Parts: sequence; C-alpha cells; structure tokens
Amino acid sequence: FSIFLKNFFWPNKNILKFNTKVENLIQSFS
Repeated sequence: FSIFLKNFFWPNKNILKFNTKVENLIQSFS
C-alpha cells in the first residue's frame, strides 16, 4: 500500500517542481 502511495505522490511532487520552475522562468522574463 505504501508503494502505491509513493507512486501516486511522486509524480505530483515532480509536477509541482516543474510548475515552480516554469513560474520562475516566466517571472524572470516579465
């Protein structure tokens, strides 16, 4: 069960990191 939770949450963490990187790039260009 914990493996299922890890597989479910890890991609979400990666997506959050990716979103923050994109936001930082947008802010640096604006």
